[in-house]
Amino acid sequence: MQFQMRILAILLLSFVRLEADETQDLQKYLQQRFLKQVLTIRNFYGGDHLIFDSQGALLEGDKTVGHDGCWCAAQLEIQQIDIKKDQLILSGPRIVGVYDSKKKAFSKLLRDEGKVQLDIKLDGAQMDEQTVTSAMQKIFLTRKDDLDSLIPDAWRAADFSPAEHEITTIKKDAASPEENVSAPKPIHTPDPGYSEAARTRRIQGVLTLWVVVDEKGNVARIRINQCLGGGLDKEAVQAVSHWKFKPALKNGQPIAVQLNVAVTFHLNP
Repeated sequence: MQFQMRILAILLLSFVRLEADETQDLQKYLQQRFLKQVLTIRNFYGGDHLIFDSQGALLEGDKTVGHDGCWCAAQLEIQQIDIKKDQLILSGPRIVGVYDSKKKAFSKLLRDEGKVQLDIKLDGAQMDEQTVTSAMQKIFLTRKDDLDSLIPDAWRAADFSPAEHEITTIKKDAASPEENVSAPKPIHTPDPGYSEAARTRRIQGVLTLWVVVDEKGNVARIRINQCLGGGLDKEAVQAVSHWKFKPALKNGQPIAVQLNVAVTFHLNP
C-alpha cells in the first residue's frame, strides 16, 4: 500500500511538472510574439480594465468607444504577459497615435499616463498557442482588417448617409484644378472651449479632424485623426460640428468634400 501511494505521488508530481513546463513554453512563445507590440483593441473600447471571453466578447469593462473621447487612444503596448489557470492577462501603457488615412497606419505613437489591463478568459484544458492566438485575433485588430471602414465617427449629422453622397477629397483652402473643384470657404468657425481637466493637466497642442462638408456647407461628419486627451477632443468635435462653410463647387455645382481640419489649443503662460 505504501509502495502504491509512493508511485501515485511520483505520477502526480510528474504531471504538475509537465503542466508547469507547458505553461512556461506558452508564456515564452507569447512573449516572443507579442511583448512590446502595440495592438489596437477591436471596437476601440476605452476602458482601463477589460475582460473578454475567448470569442472576443467583452464580459466586463467600459464599453465606451475610445478613451477620453478619442478612438486613436484605444491601443495597448504589451509590457507584461501573465498566464493563470484559466485566463491570459495582458497589461501595459495606453498608446496614443496619429492615424494616416493614406498609409492606413498609425504614426507618432506616444505613451499616455494611463495603464490598460486585458483579461482573456480561456478553457484551462485548451490553453495552447493556437487557442490563445485565435482569441487575441478576435480581441485586437490585425493587418487583414480594413481599419478605414471600422473607424468610428466622433460625430455625424442625423440626416447624413455617406452611401448617398459622392464625397471628394480635398485639402483645406486648396483647389483641385484637374477636377475643377474649389474648396469650401469657412464663414462661421467658433472656437472650442477648454476643458477643466486639460487646464489642470496643462494639456495643449494641435489635434486634427477628418471632416465632411456637405453640399449645403454644413459639417456632416467628423472623425478624429489625432487626439490630445483631457476632454479637448470632445470640445473640438462639438465646436467644429457647428461650423458653417460656403460649399465646395465642382463645375459650378455644390458638392460634398472631405478635408482635414487642425484645431489648436494653447494655454496662456
